[in-house]
Amino acid sequence: MINKPKTAAMLVVMTAVAAAHAQQVDPEDEASPLDQVVPVAEEGAEAGQELGAPPIDELSEEERMLEEFARYRRLINEGALDEADTSAKRIVEMTIRIFGPQSHETSKALNNLAIVQHKNRQYEAAIQNFETSIEIIEDIEDRLNNQLVNPLKGLGASQ
Repeated sequence: MINKPKTAAMLVVMTAVAAAHAQQVDPEDEASPLDQVVPVAEEGAEAGQELGAPPIDELSEEERMLEEFARYRRLINEGALDEADTSAKRIVEMTIRIFGPQSHETSKALNNLAIVQHKNRQYEAAIQNFETSIEIIEDIEDRLNNQLVNPLKGLGASQ
């Protein structure tokens, strides 16, 4: 576990996906536990590449991960699920490099990947990633931790 003051800010909980996305979802899926994306790191106005921002090459790996997460959220909202899947896989790789394989951030990144896989009807892959997310939380916290709610709901929906 990383003991940086910034770590607490990285565990921000996000609300449901934008209303525009909800309008594109079938009415049956509106109450789905998969209608939310869990942030893997701190979000802010700087998450998107702005005018005057340093070139991508000069960004730290954590900043590149935030850029990719902003891209992932945009793709989810636009319904570009194949591209969002690729983006989610990049985020998982970056998160493992930055925070390690047994971290809250990695668990959240795997949960986001599983959500996209579920939406793409790749149920076996989604189940595997939801289960891995659950195992990580159980290992670093306990089996009764409230952070298990979203991956458990996703696992149930995928099964």
